[in-house]
Amino acid sequence: MTAPEHDEHGEPVDQPPVSEAASRVLLLVRTLRLWRRMFELSQRALAERAGIGEKHLGEIERGKRDPHLSTLMRLVVALDLSDEELVAFWEEAVGIRPSLSRR
Repeated sequence: MTAPEHDEHGEPVDQPPVSEAASRVLLLVRTLRLWRRMFELSQRALAERAGIGEKHLGEIERGKRDPHLSTLMRLVVALDLSDEELVAFWEEAVGIRPSLSRR
């Protein structure tokens, strides 16, 4: 048996398509997780900074829970990004530029 093919985001190609909005949220959550790891923050540390539960953040990162926009914004703010990092984060999250978090 061969391994399933994956797209440029690592998702299996044979999965049913997701809506454009869901796809954008997924990319935003993946970018958030990559940047959290780049800054060497644990889920607990970022969740505490954002004022949400660690379990809640874990479920969001694993795709088990759909985040509210306000929660996503609190998490991004909790990363405490500089102006330049914030622009880079959003450009990466919307797919304008390749991942900068893999330095």
